[in-house]
Amino acid sequence: MKTREMNLTEGPLLKKIFIFALPVIGVNILQLLFNTADILVVSWFVGENKANAAVGAVGATTSIINLMIGLFVGLSMGANVVLSRCMGKGDPESAKKIVGTSVALSFVAGIILATGGAACARMILKLTNCKEELLDMATDYLTIYFIGMPVIMFYNFAAAILRAVGDTLRPFIFLLVGGLTNVGLNIIFVTGFKMTADGVAIATVASNAISAICCFVTMLKSKGYCRLELKNLRFHKEELKEILVIGIPSGIQAMLFSVSNVIIQSAVNSYGHVATAGNSVASTIDNYVYECTNGFSISMLSFVSQNLGAGKLDRVKKSLYTSIGIISVIGATVGGLVALFGHDLCLAVRPDEAVAEVALKRLYLLAPTYFICSIMNSFAYTMRGMGKSFTAMLISLFGACLSRIVWIYAVKALFPGEIIWVFLSYPVTWVLTVLVYIAIVLPMFKKMDKKAQADRAEQTDGQVA
Repeated sequence: MKTREMNLTEGPLLKKIFIFALPVIGVNILQLLFNTADILVVSWFVGENKANAAVGAVGATTSIINLMIGLFVGLSMGANVVLSRCMGKGDPESAKKIVGTSVALSFVAGIILATGGAACARMILKLTNCKEELLDMATDYLTIYFIGMPVIMFYNFAAAILRAVGDTLRPFIFLLVGGLTNVGLNIIFVTGFKMTADGVAIATVASNAISAICCFVTMLKSKGYCRLELKNLRFHKEELKEILVIGIPSGIQAMLFSVSNVIIQSAVNSYGHVATAGNSVASTIDNYVYECTNGFSISMLSFVSQNLGAGKLDRVKKSLYTSIGIISVIGATVGGLVALFGHDLCLAVRPDEAVAEVALKRLYLLAPTYFICSIMNSFAYTMRGMGKSFTAMLISLFGACLSRIVWIYAVKALFPGEIIWVFLSYPVTWVLTVLVYIAIVLPMFKKMDKKAQADRAEQTDGQVA
């Protein structure tokens, strides 16, 4: 099979960032379309007496799912960094072991999540203040979703492996095939079999299975750094250690954000099922704003890792600064436009004025500011690519997670009747975290420059002698 790998250490930087990031954005938007299709189908085709409950049930599971899979998605980032460095160094033999270890890890992760998540679904929902009228539907959705975790986790790891070698187009194509399947199955299960949240959950798992199979076949047939050899499908001690050293802090960081989001979701749930549905509608819309820029943030993981492996420190810095510039322009523009047409968008997702009223409170606040979150992520992915996952985790712990939790409990006590203060927790903590990253990353770059200059001077002295 022809390789589609991309060397990120050479060539025009701006062009390569766009070539790399646009398919990533496409993948992320397609994943959102999965969720949007779920929301739209239950909103439009489930009976009116069950529609709000079904929309709320799907929305109530999002933060829980993100929390449960956060650690293992972080491990896939570790695989990305380690494999990217291998490619930057030109070490195909180590790459084979990294790929085999990563795939084995994805299977183990999927089985753990499927077993634990499905068994504890109802209990977890109760802990997040999921309202009684949503509980049965939400439990069905969450249980089915977790049963499908083996294929979902494999796709996440496989996509990370392909991105590590610069191939972002094929994960996009595979997810597109799965997305079209998802939409079709949603309609069949809900309209044909009269199912609700359980039907869209089955459709989501089936579509992810298709995408995962496509990735598996691609990696088996590949002749490049992403090739999967079945004889290497096991845990290789040294490669596993490298993945875990970078991946575990990244996973914990993702979980920390998810913990704070679960607390926010719990706070929103306490305002009733209309508030839960409104929050679900708004997040469905404003997440598209976020994903218009987040692909540029994600690209930093592979760009920084490959260039660091090749010893090109200047290109590491230029990649980050270019990414932030792109994010600022695109994010502010798209966010502003979405906020401008927010009312119509909310009613398109869920034609209910009471739900739309809550949704708009979140949408007007978050859509124009989501680019700050992507800038924050650019710094985080840069630090992970540099091998500083633990530091990035600590920044997230203190800059976003703990401060967000403190904010939620404070505003719930001070302003118990106004949900806008709950939504404000997002942009406030994004800004705080970006400031912390700036204070740490810029001195880190200066230290790297001094070390590189010292190394060059030492090499020059050695040549003269």
